Amino acid sequence: NSGMSGGPTILDDGRGIGVNVATAGDQVSFLVRAKFVMALLQQTSHQANSSPSLEKLASQLQQSQSSYMADLLAPNMEKVTPGQFLLPGKIAPYLNCWGHANTNKDDLFQHLSYDCSSDDDLYVSSSHSIHFLRFNHDYISSEELGQHRFFKLYQSYFAGDGRHFPGAKEDVTKFRCHTNFVKLADLTMRAVLCVRSYRKLPELYDAVLKIATLHDDNRGVLSTVELGGVSFDNIMLFSRKYMENITWKK
Repeated sequence: NSGMSGGPTILDDGRGIGVNVATAGDQVSFLVRAKFVMALLQQTSHQANSSPSLEKLASQLQQSQSSYMADLLAPNMEKVTPGQFLLPGKIAPYLNCWGHANTNKDDLFQHLSYDCSSDDDLYVSSSHSIHFLRFNHDYISSEELGQHRFFKLYQSYFAGDGRHFPGAKEDVTKFRCHTNFVKLADLTMRAVLCVRSYRKLPELYDAVLKIATLHDDNRGVLSTVELGGVSFDNIMLFSRKYMENITWKK
């Protein structure tokens, strides 16, 4: 129940079996099992401040990337096919994915969206949590809008800020962005990559990659990727792999 977070869960015989960390309402609680709490206490009881814990967290995040990035960098990504495009789909087993189609007949354009996200957030502090991966595609097409009106609509979708990264100025730096035009196979894309670093977790970063295909006057794909708590090398490797898997079906 509300207010129980941080408190013990106790059986009828008086044994404490865990610590409450969340609720779903209706007296349903979620807890961290006591054995994990005790292990954490034993690891940190000799530490005078939080710095060693942050260093260990940074090290663990660096090490964990080798396993989950292997899924993201697999040679053959699963694909979805809006219109005549092939796009990254459920590229890892730990992702939840869903799609949506605009069915408003009064609109002069069609909009299909596809979203994927990892489930888990990692709590670092009251002002900083890490969400490991989100990405979405927006496929927009129109047979009724002219070239200039379609471009204005397309540009308005691309200009939207899709970043969902919490973090105070003492936790993270400001995002720094780089824009370029990339040609891969038969597609030309505008790509914007924005990166910020963690102040307390060395060599870890957040990144946002935004992509817009530019090869057609009345249809295109806008795609946004958000990566959290990863190394700069993995940001660059995954960004390249992701763009290579946005292709056009001839």
